[in-house]
Amino acid sequence: GLHFIYGSVYPFLFGSGTDMATVAAEVAFDNLVLSPFLTFPLAYVAKAFVSGEPVPSGVARYIGDVKNRGLLTKAWLLWVPVQSLTFSVVPEHLRIVFIASVSFFWLILLSSLESAGTV
Repeated sequence: GLHFIYGSVYPFLFGSGTDMATVAAEVAFDNLVLSPFLTFPLAYVAKAFVSGEPVPSGVARYIGDVKNRGLLTKAWLLWVPVQSLTFSVVPEHLRIVFIASVSFFWLILLSSLESAGTV
């Protein structure tokens, strides 16, 4: 999924340069469009499905976390700098590995915060 998005869709939409304008456009799109409207909702829906909850409860939980717990603000604090590095200095063939590595720790942090009730 992300390999196709970052390897094909982003170069088509934004070009494949690492100049500041291209990186800024990719980071903005990733954090203001892709994550809030695709990847985060899908993660919440998948979690609801795996937990045996109705899919709409996953969507409702996502909306609640965005509105009441500052989910996107917290995500942007991490992902804006990470994606800035991803699209500017990380070689294309290592981008997915880099993002997956950061995501691993992001999910641990989110899980810890959620279990503490602070997300």
